[in-house]
Amino acid sequence: MVIRRMENTMYSIFSQLLSQLRASKLKRAYHKQFALFSIVLMSLAISQSAFANDIQVTASVSQTRLSTNEVFNLQVAYMGAAHREDFDPSALDKDFTQGTVQFGSSRYSINGKVTLRSEWNISLATNKSGNVIIPSFEINGVKTDPITLHVSKDPSTPKQSDLISFDDSISKTTLYPKEMATFTSRLLVKTDPRGLQNTKLTPPSGDGLNIEPVGQPNQYQKIINGIETTVVEQDYRVTAEQSGTHKLIPTRLQASVISVSRTTGARRIVPVDVQSDPITLTVKEKPASYQGAWLPTQSLTLQQGWQDSEGNMLDSSNAIEAKVGQPITRIIALVVQDVNAESLPDIKIDYPNSVRVYSEKPKFGQDKSGNTVMTLKQVIMPKKSGEITLPSVNVPWWNSKANQAETAKVNGITLKAKVDENAPPTSQTINVQPESTANAIESDKSTEPQTTSTANITNASFWPYTTALFAILWLITLALLVQQKRKQPKTTAEEKTPSKVQPNSFVDAIKSKDGTKIQSTFTQWQAQNPDIAADIKHSIQLEINALMASLYSAQQQDYDTQTLLKLIKQAEKQSKKKPNNKQDEIAKL
Repeated sequence: MVIRRMENTMYSIFSQLLSQLRASKLKRAYHKQFALFSIVLMSLAISQSAFANDIQVTASVSQTRLSTNEVFNLQVAYMGAAHREDFDPSALDKDFTQGTVQFGSSRYSINGKVTLRSEWNISLATNKSGNVIIPSFEINGVKTDPITLHVSKDPSTPKQSDLISFDDSISKTTLYPKEMATFTSRLLVKTDPRGLQNTKLTPPSGDGLNIEPVGQPNQYQKIINGIETTVVEQDYRVTAEQSGTHKLIPTRLQASVISVSRTTGARRIVPVDVQSDPITLTVKEKPASYQGAWLPTQSLTLQQGWQDSEGNMLDSSNAIEAKVGQPITRIIALVVQDVNAESLPDIKIDYPNSVRVYSEKPKFGQDKSGNTVMTLKQVIMPKKSGEITLPSVNVPWWNSKANQAETAKVNGITLKAKVDENAPPTSQTINVQPESTANAIESDKSTEPQTTSTANITNASFWPYTTALFAILWLITLALLVQQKRKQPKTTAEEKTPSKVQPNSFVDAIKSKDGTKIQSTFTQWQAQNPDIAADIKHSIQLEINALMASLYSAQQQDYDTQTLLKLIKQAEKQSKKKPNNKQDEIAKL
């Protein structure tokens, strides 16, 4: 911009002089001298413009003689306002390893002349030897000059395998559809990890393979061949849906490693691109003769346990004593190696109609060996007395190691169900006698006392007087006891009352939604509260059935216990009301 203004000024001066000379009609000699003068001025302006264009943008390096992978700095300066995006370093990708571009601008004034400067700095290194050329760059239409570097081979430059490498492994290379293999990727960093720059990690892949990471990467330090190494370990689950041959492409790392030369002490950037060799997986076909849900694995175990209503383990080698309405819990655990939880089959058991069964949703997890564990919990309650045979459980599976079909089995048990004598009756029976029979009983009772009283009066002699005396003495004693009892403080009874109150375990079981405890404590609660109206008892039973259904149905739903708790509170008030009335009547007597 400044150069153009200078040119415009010179041209304006030249035009003014020319017009003045023409106006004064000078001689031809003067015209020749002026023409010569104008040519000199124009050549000077053009030379200044060319010189200004030469210094408007520059490119320089910190050194031109260096060794392979040695770090040096490239600086591009533009004498004017510019933006970061005006410099494109993509021309360096072919021969150089690059760092991050640093951009800055400055503004200063000398003798009233303001100058702007835009500057780009970038760290570079090359692994090529000989004459290596830094190409020209164009900034706002102005180009820099190329720079020739003289690069010599550094014998101390390490190989990328000396800095970073992979040590990958896989649990097996032959499997069946839906069977899982574990691929372990181990990245070994044998230099300072802080020297890694521009890292790009590509996860493993493969056509026809499902590859999923397991958890988070595990990083630790380990001495390998006498070198302290940082190990980054990541496990992947590998499965295939279709049979055939598949290629597993391991993890790949692309990065730049900054190290220091042992001979020159200079910093250097070593580009690394490491990856293990591909792994071939052979997926066999599912046997046509196999029956049942497809479950291929090298190891499968089926376990079970039995618990009573208190959570105590039961001995299943013999028949188990049970009570009608009391729950027994059956816990089944399926432990499978190298199979995802989504591939495990549903365990369905056909129980007899003499029991009520509530099944929880299966729970999945892993044991210490990494095997998939599916746990199924079922609450079983006998509905009638007698011997009840609970069925066994069979799980067919394919042994991929032995290449044969097998079946895992746990035996059922026999329940000897009895009616709980302490349990309240399911229904209250009211005996209604005929009216004639009732009248006959009343007539007999009325007749019998009359006969007795007549006999007593006839043979009374002095006994009536003695009896009257004792009665008067008894009344006096009773009056004194009542008066003394009224004088006693009421705090004694109030202090004793809280110690007799027991926690309502039935209500606690409902609030915690523990199905096993609800069934066991419900029976005890009924025995403690026998005087409950039939309609309230029926409503409570319906609410408990709804609660148990919400806990153990296939589609679990949230159950609001407020209605049930209100019914229980109402029933307990009704049950306590009758004994209190009887005590009041006795006190009045």
